[in-house]
Amino acid sequence: VGVDCEIIDYDFAPKIVGFSKRYFLENELNLLENSDYSPSVFFEIWTKKEAYIKKHGLNSSAITKVDTTLLEYDVLNTGEYIITIFK
Repeated sequence: VGVDCEIIDYDFAPKIVGFSKRYFLENELNLLENSDYSPSVFFEIWTKKEAYIKKHGLNSSAITKVDTTLLEYDVLNTGEYIITIFK
């Protein structure tokens, strides 16, 4: 099981576009763009990537290869934080 938890940092919003273009795949970028670069959507995608690499024991460089749109996760979004579990 891979688990990741992040606080939804709304102050990070100005950095989302550049950061996501560096680490997200096309399908993920489309989701983010369709949400008007919502911090909540950004951190949901990010926690999915982190949970996946933790489950598989991969190093952080693998994060750019994980397409979270193709996998199933359990996600809890409280509006303040996001917890993602990949089984």
